Amino acid sequence: MSVAFNSNSGEAGGEYLNLMDVDDDLRIQSKYGGESQSSVCVQWRKRWTGAAAVCLGLLCLLLLALIIGLAVHNTTAAGHHDVEMQDMQTKYGNLTNQWSQLQSSCNTLTAERDQLQTRYNSLTGERDQLQTRYNSLTAERDQLQSRYNSLTGERDALRKERNQLKSNSSNLAKEKAELQSRYDTVAASRDELQEEVNRLALNMTGKPCRQGWIKFNSSCYYIASESKNWDKSRQDCRDRGADLAIINSKEEQNFLTRFHDRTWIGLSDKHAEGKWMWVDGTFLVGAGFWQDGEPNDHSGVEDCVEVSRGGDGWNDLRCSERLSWACEESGPMG
Repeated sequence: MSVAFNSNSGEAGGEYLNLMDVDDDLRIQSKYGGESQSSVCVQWRKRWTGAAAVCLGLLCLLLLALIIGLAVHNTTAAGHHDVEMQDMQTKYGNLTNQWSQLQSSCNTLTAERDQLQTRYNSLTGERDQLQTRYNSLTAERDQLQSRYNSLTGERDALRKERNQLKSNSSNLAKEKAELQSRYDTVAASRDELQEEVNRLALNMTGKPCRQGWIKFNSSCYYIASESKNWDKSRQDCRDRGADLAIINSKEEQNFLTRFHDRTWIGLSDKHAEGKWMWVDGTFLVGAGFWQDGEPNDHSGVEDCVEVSRGGDGWNDLRCSERLSWACEESGPMG
């Protein structure tokens, strides 16, 4: 552009010189008075051409200034553009870093979410198990409550029964004391009667029974005041030189049943079921003196025989029961 400017400037300068020459000619002609119409036209034409050249030169200068301004503007705009690009790159870098941080945070949150989901599922399972256990415990509690209510009712009933038994026990204690007093009275009377019997027996036979034994017909009897099972009762009789009583008559039966409510005698089927044998080895002859419906061998273990107060007959009983017993020694004891 500077070259074009220089070229145009040269041409304009040439035209300017030509205009100056024309001016000089005109002045010369005017000085010497040699003017004509054609020379005037020529002079005007030369002036217009010079003015045009001047205008053209000004336009070139204006264009040059405009081009320079545009260049400066473009340069300034380019500088601003570079600054903006750098700012954009910086912002892009910052946004990239922020995006990376957000992506990392997102991954961390995703992992935490998965862990929380797993923990939630585990807690849900534990909750279901606890709910099941709670339901089971609730059912057990209800059962226990029902059982407790039932036991409470039974306890109250037992308390009433206990109170009633206490009352009965108190009454029985009183009755026992009365009976003991009556028993002592009867025992004293019995001893007196025994002494009388012994005196009578002495008068009849001259050989009385030992002290504590009772004479009946031709035998002496020991009536125990304590209780033992059948085997120990028999052993006690043997230790005393006798054995359990053998009943041979209705009179002897009535005699043995007037002392105690229940008394062991020497009859059993321990050796063979249903075959009743006396302690002297002889079998029972005849129907005996059984109560109605006896012997019934209840539960299959009733192998020994007792007599009851009042002479109402024999009864088979378990040999392990504890009763009083009657020992018999045949013939007077010396």
